[in-house]
Amino acid sequence: MAVSTDTVSKGSKQGRRHGQKKKTTSPSQLVPPSSTGIVKQFTNFTNHGVGLEKTLRLVQALTQAGAEVLIDTDERLAKRFAIARGQIALSRRYFRFFKFLDCFERVSTLFYPRQSEANEGDSVRTALELVKWTCFGIYLAMEDLTINGPDVHRHLLTEIHRQLDAMGVYSTSWSSWMLVEAHKFWFCALSLSLLGSLWMLLVADPKTSASKSSSWVKRIIIDGCDLLIPGSMVGWISVSPLVVAMNMVVSTVLAAQDIWVQAQA
Repeated sequence: MAVSTDTVSKGSKQGRRHGQKKKTTSPSQLVPPSSTGIVKQFTNFTNHGVGLEKTLRLVQALTQAGAEVLIDTDERLAKRFAIARGQIALSRRYFRFFKFLDCFERVSTLFYPRQSEANEGDSVRTALELVKWTCFGIYLAMEDLTINGPDVHRHLLTEIHRQLDAMGVYSTSWSSWMLVEAHKFWFCALSLSLLGSLWMLLVADPKTSASKSSSWVKRIIIDGCDLLIPGSMVGWISVSPLVVAMNMVVSTVLAAQDIWVQAQA
């Protein structure tokens, strides 16, 4: 019995060695596992609706920066970058076409909270959130009425926007005015979001954990960078389109981090 047991154990060891040899020569091992993981994570991110929108937003910011950098050296190529930026901006608007409904739903929830939420809520924070989501909803609804992307490159695309709206279906005399007014509501919404984050970080819960504090700081940076977009559009903040584009890159990368994690779930 002892001999047979040893024979079996030797055979099993040889089998394990043989299996290990097969694993080392497997074709699947030719591809580094880390590379495969990154590719899979990226596809998960781009297949996620919000992830794809953030990817397009990053490309839009880069094309805007490219147009501004090239305007003095190669105006023809700069115009191509600007046109590409306008097309990408238009494609992103389809992702948020009905987002105003979500905003007004949040407003309704804040108006009529559950009993437990009403008892535990911060009145200042609730008021800021209420006005913020109202402004966001108005901005998105007004933007939907124009379907004409924000014209940051006015010196490049003036003639194009005189002739037709971004979709090329129907042109109106009030679309440019409507878009500027919409961006005023966006500016107010981002300003209120900044105030709400500062309130939560410094006043409402100053002894919060480090992880929560970092999330509020990230939110402040994102909103602060995005604030330049509507601010420059309506003329309340005097910055160049290149500065707007670079801040847009920063805010997009920071916002995409949390979405990247969510897309892998």
